[in-house]
Amino acid sequence: MRLFLASPVIVYDYTGLRARYAPSLRGRWTPAEQLHLTWHFLGELPAPDKPLAWLSRLRAPRCTLLLEGIGRIGPGRKILAALSRDPAIDGVVRNLREAGVPIDRFRPHATFCRIKAIRDPKALRQSIRDDRHRILGMVLPRIALIHSTLTPDGPVYRVLAEVGD
Repeated sequence: MRLFLASPVIVYDYTGLRARYAPSLRGRWTPAEQLHLTWHFLGELPAPDKPLAWLSRLRAPRCTLLLEGIGRIGPGRKILAALSRDPAIDGVVRNLREAGVPIDRFRPHATFCRIKAIRDPKALRQSIRDDRHRILGMVLPRIALIHSTLTPDGPVYRVLAEVGD
């Protein structure tokens, strides 16, 4: 089972964001209804027992968190993602660690686009600079264990369990 821990997000103007970045790059955009902040990608596991145990010890975030800023992350920086500089993020990460989740250097993020090619590197860098401190949306106060099935049309997600509202 391909699993990860995440919280749903709402991006205030995802259509506008896509339109602003589309001339600079080509890639696979995450459908708006599948947007989420990944807390920890667990990868392939034979069963969800251990992550379900972690989830049972978690407290949901006490408030809505803000998505602020955008950047390129991942190997080869091939993911365009929202980041969160909200100080409350640190509390959620601490809570995850206390529940047993082995978070090391992973940076919570919301993937917007898996970049296939960059058409205009200069314009892309400028857009990222312009959006460095822009409030893009919010992270809802829930944490879910999600099963991801990869298909030719993109991943299909199924929530196995969650804590929060």
